[in-house]
Amino acid sequence: MYISIYSGIFGLTGLSYTDKTNMNLLKLTSAYLNDLLEFNKRIFPDRADVRDHFQFLYVDNPLIENKNNPNGLIAFDEDRKLIGQFMLTPAEYYFDGRRSICFFGCDYFVLEEHRRSGVGALLAMKAINGYRPYFTIGASEDAKKISLSLKTRHIGDLCKFIRLKNVFTPVKFVLKKITGQKTQGDSKSTNFPGSINVKSSCFKLVSLISEWDYQYTDKQYIEFSRSAGFIQWRFFSRPGVYFFYRLENTSCFFVCRVLTWHGLSLLSIVDYRTTLKKSREFDLILKAARKLTTLTGLDGIMTMSSLSFFDRILKKNGFIGTGRPQPVLTNAPVDISPEQIENRNIVYATMADCDIDLNL
Repeated sequence: MYISIYSGIFGLTGLSYTDKTNMNLLKLTSAYLNDLLEFNKRIFPDRADVRDHFQFLYVDNPLIENKNNPNGLIAFDEDRKLIGQFMLTPAEYYFDGRRSICFFGCDYFVLEEHRRSGVGALLAMKAINGYRPYFTIGASEDAKKISLSLKTRHIGDLCKFIRLKNVFTPVKFVLKKITGQKTQGDSKSTNFPGSINVKSSCFKLVSLISEWDYQYTDKQYIEFSRSAGFIQWRFFSRPGVYFFYRLENTSCFFVCRVLTWHGLSLLSIVDYRTTLKKSREFDLILKAARKLTTLTGLDGIMTMSSLSFFDRILKKNGFIGTGRPQPVLTNAPVDISPEQIENRNIVYATMADCDIDLNL
């Protein structure tokens, strides 16, 4: 086995790896973008627009300085055909009163016929050790094992919660499963109101933030940035897809879209920020979402939670946990206890972090 690394950003401007099968690893550059896009069309056949997904996540992110050379590693076989990739996109996180840059690992994939060769482990090693601090959310069981072997920690889980609109919705769900009928969730064809009144409070639909001074929740939590730049890129650059509702006179907000889940059209609460001191704000968000579901004729609500604080409020509002918890893994130098991890009391993440929302 031969490994060579050349100097550059994170020590990975040029990287090649060769063993008896003559596989090669390279840092992604613009010269390989067309090959990579064709590879992604092959490995992600259900992805509607591979080029648009790549542009949005790995180029348009405002934290990416060099737009011509996105962050990622690619692997070739002896015939110079792409067989694997490990992509990364930068983010900001807050912990213990400090802001830090990190990298989310996304779209990690190796062709099945090459998974026993070790190229997947090498891709992970170079990505996880080369782009620090590293986070990922939603790794498969195999990817999780590789990541943990490279000294990341499993510090939490993002768990899915569903609330169906009424008692007849499960019947619709079963019938669509039996018949194979598909429903296309489309935010653009759904009429979202300009405001939602809940109790004595009002959420306003916002399409631009002129003044934004978001206060981070608490230094004891790992919380990913919701800067004005992040919000502009992640939500407002996609008009008609995401709908941003802000509670008047507060920094509390939620972002929703329409998605299809097992044939049902659901309102997905993609992102939210509330105080963690009292349950009132998040309770108002869930009640506002229920009103939206009724107004738009959707079948129910989906969201995800990484904190026990939100778990309790979701269950109180009739939400049911479902699906495999999505593990949050990191090698960030954060001092957290096993008790905090076990009690789901450390990571404040949503579907808008990493690429969870984009893959549903």
